[in-house]
Amino acid sequence: MICTSLIPLWYSQFGDRTANVADHRRAAPWCTTKKDTSLEDMLAALRRAVIAARFNTLRAEASTAAEILQVQHAWASAAA
Repeated sequence: MICTSLIPLWYSQFGDRTANVADHRRAAPWCTTKKDTSLEDMLAALRRAVIAARFNTLRAEASTAAEILQVQHAWASAAA
C-alpha cells in the first residue's frame, strides 16, 4: 500500500504525463479516449527511470526521456 502511494508522488515530481499519454496513443491508435495517466503507466515510467539510472551511474540527476528511449531501443534490438 505504501508503494502505491509513493509511485504517484514520484510521478508528480519526475514523470511526464503528456509523453506517456502520447506514447500510449502511438502504441494503440484505436484507443483515443485515454486522457490521464494510470498507475500502471506511472509504474512503467518508474521502472524505465530506475533501469536507465543503473546504466547511467556517472550522474546523480534524473534520466531524460531520450536516455530512457535509448535503453528501450537497446532492449528491443536485443530481443529481436
